[in-house]
Amino acid sequence: AYASMITSSMSSGGDGTLHHYLPSSLPIADLPTFLLTLPPRYKSWWIKLVTEDPVHVVIETALLAFVVYMLLWRRLGRDRRAHREKLTDEERLELLREWKETGRAGLV
Repeated sequence: AYASMITSSMSSGGDGTLHHYLPSSLPIADLPTFLLTLPPRYKSWWIKLVTEDPVHVVIETALLAFVVYMLLWRRLGRDRRAHREKLTDEERLELLREWKETGRAGLV
């Protein structure tokens, strides 16, 4: 029953949205079949989207790549900053010496 629903949904064309390629309800027994047919259905949806509106796909892909880049860049930058901001033993001793000599600076 589920396999015929998949075949008919893939061949009918639909409205071009991803939810057209997904079932509205899925019995647990049909889950393996659903998971096995998911990649070809995603591929057909993606190809249809590219042929209908390639500019839209390019813009969305660029935005998604930018978001991934920003998330990775922030994380990697934070790791580099944490490593760079660690004081050496000499710097720590120098700061302690200065603090002991001058004491706490007054508030302005």
